[in-house]
Amino acid sequence: MRSGWHRPALAGLHGLPADLVADKRRPQDDLLSALVAVRDEEDGRLTEEELVGTAMMLIVAGHESTVNLLGDAVLALLQHPKQLGLLRERPELMPGAVEEFLRYDTSVERSTSRYAAEDIELCGVPIPRGSMVVVALGAAGRDAPQA
Repeated sequence: MRSGWHRPALAGLHGLPADLVADKRRPQDDLLSALVAVRDEEDGRLTEEELVGTAMMLIVAGHESTVNLLGDAVLALLQHPKQLGLLRERPELMPGAVEEFLRYDTSVERSTSRYAAEDIELCGVPIPRGSMVVVALGAAGRDAPQA
């Protein structure tokens, strides 16, 4: 496979949220329109790059989390056929099952990047102001019970 083959696809993908942001400049009652209004009409709290990046995150996050939730749920049910049978017999359990699928194997492995606003120490590890911090969401709730 030739090197750089993915660049035109990425450029096209970047164009999608940029086109969406342009469309949302015609006022509508939705989140992205509100963000566009903040960018265009208010105190400039968002740059154009931040606005397009947020639009991209909304598109990708909505897609990826749904795809991963469905795939992980199917895998879990295939690995636990008694639970699959129970859901087939009692479909009213599905809302609770969805919550359990999200807890059991998170559909999003890590948070978006954040930056420490001040010097802190977490579990004996110093985190200097300005350091990038990423939370491994899939690690939550996996420790042995604490006394």
